[in-house]
Amino acid sequence: MNIAFRADGSASMGLGHLMRCHAIAQAAHGLDDHTLLITLPGNPAVEKRFRKEGAAINLLTQEPGSIADARQTAMFATDFGADWIVLDGYHFTTEFRKHIGTHGFRLLSIDDLGDANGSHMVLNQNTYAEPSLYPTYPASRLLLGPQYALLRREFQSAAKERRAISPYAQRILISLGGSDPENVTTRIVRCLEPAAQTGSDIVVVLGASNVHRQAVEEAAAIGKGTVRIRTDVPDMAALMTWADLAVTAGGTTCYELLSTGLPAIAFITADNQERNVQALAQAGAIVNAGRPSAVSDTAVRSLLQRVRSDRPLRMSLREKGQGMVDGQGCSRVLLAMQHAAHESNE
Repeated sequence: MNIAFRADGSASMGLGHLMRCHAIAQAAHGLDDHTLLITLPGNPAVEKRFRKEGAAINLLTQEPGSIADARQTAMFATDFGADWIVLDGYHFTTEFRKHIGTHGFRLLSIDDLGDANGSHMVLNQNTYAEPSLYPTYPASRLLLGPQYALLRREFQSAAKERRAISPYAQRILISLGGSDPENVTTRIVRCLEPAAQTGSDIVVVLGASNVHRQAVEEAAAIGKGTVRIRTDVPDMAALMTWADLAVTAGGTTCYELLSTGLPAIAFITADNQERNVQALAQAGAIVNAGRPSAVSDTAVRSLLQRVRSDRPLRMSLREKGQGMVDGQGCSRVLLAMQHAAHESNE
């Protein structure tokens, strides 16, 4: 198959849409499929990741989400010989999708909000996803739930390992997404600093679009604990395997954590994360820390300490998480795309 991806990322938007597409592109490369990323300029680190998987890159020059964007996307996809166009982004409207459809492409929309009308196939990997979100989509095939979680290949082997749960969580991983516009990372480092002085080992992962590195470094340098800062990490699964506990945002990273069985505390750092975090917490797969603006530093420190010292809770989080996500989501998506293409050609 030839698959064209249309997604964007920025400091305000984050990189989640791009990274979900990257996961599919990576799996497609393993099957000798051909891929193209169509995106706005400004994310060279992400472009490098796509190129590593054999993807071509076309940079958009039109207003994102506009009909001019749809025309340029269709032009790039036509020149590429695309069988499918995969859309991931909240700025793609029904009008945009219908315009893409007039060019004869099969369209897969990666969705979180129940807004993907005009698509041949809809993928919603979230725990709360169910057919009732798409009541008017009779012509669309629905791929719903964490079995379709879009995880990179590094998580496939990690998902098969059974994690040991320590009596006390000493190794802490902090990963608040590709951009972390509210700089929650610095706040978590400060809240963990008293604990860092007691022998904890803390690793902070900053995404390629994070502009707060200096503030994080200053917070890490204040105390005497071990705080290491990593940027644009190529193998997150290894870090998740190393850690005893993660502090994260409520996006795709949650499903990466679940696949590795790493107990996690998740903050709601964007409106579109709220349903996801609440559903995962209700399922007993993560701990919901709420919105950063709604909780005090004292409450954050208390929550961190409670989860770190509660081994039975962390064992339960491990079991629930790995029971939900097995790391094979991209393979299932590509198989569904292959079947749909075969059926339409019969």
